[in-house]
Amino acid sequence: MTNLIKRSLTGIVLIAVIIGAILLGEFFFIALNVILIILCLKEFYEILPHEHIVPQKWHGVLLGIATFFIFYLYKKGIADEYIFLPLIPFVFNIFIIELFRKNKYPILNIAYTILGIVYIAFPFALLNFIVFKETTYIYYSPYMCLAYFGLLWMYDTLAYVTGSLFGRNYLFPRISPKKTWEGLIGGAIFTIITAWIYSYYSRGHTFIDWLVVALIIIVYGTIGDLFESMLKRSVNIKESGYMLPGHGGFLDRFDSFLFSAPIVIAYFVIVYWK
Repeated sequence: MTNLIKRSLTGIVLIAVIIGAILLGEFFFIALNVILIILCLKEFYEILPHEHIVPQKWHGVLLGIATFFIFYLYKKGIADEYIFLPLIPFVFNIFIIELFRKNKYPILNIAYTILGIVYIAFPFALLNFIVFKETTYIYYSPYMCLAYFGLLWMYDTLAYVTGSLFGRNYLFPRISPKKTWEGLIGGAIFTIITAWIYSYYSRGHTFIDWLVVALIIIVYGTIGDLFESMLKRSVNIKESGYMLPGHGGFLDRFDSFLFSAPIVIAYFVIVYWK
């Protein structure tokens, strides 16, 4: 089986699972995000091969899950802004735990553990801001989240296809020798067209809104991809994992999401904050 077929089949299954979980309701949305946080953080903490740098893997995973639920409880209206205060002792526990670990580079252990929370857990936690709507009451609404993922997948897929077919000029060869300007431009064109189509069917959001989302995905999704490539190159590995045939690991699949989601959500929160 060629890599393209493996990649396509894996992508179809993964997209179906994500769409299904988001559409099925609040419980499945929570379960999906918790599972993805665990898998992505586990990969992130395990790709560092240096024997003297040992991040606090399971404490980081637990803190990542706690971060998601704190954002969920706040956005759901179950708790007020004070719910964020427990994050402070959770973070300081990382420093305390390191005092009792006999490792050569404690500061690097602490930094790498916290980086995982910021880089991975926060983007997933922020999705709560676009799935819970508030009118006279707070209710679960998956459509904005699905629309965002639709644009993200459009960009990733068409950038890969056009880059594979027409790629000649490398975008950032020092970091990612396979990324090309042709792929970026091709993905960008189709993503902007999709944003224009969205504007005809979206109530309450204009073409400008979707264009901004598309541009954020194009810019920050690409940066996220390059950052993950830089991360892998720095530890001399090709893939973050092997659980997704044709894609590598979960970090390889969600690298664009991790950088673009916070910016997209920040845009909608700022523009439509009530």
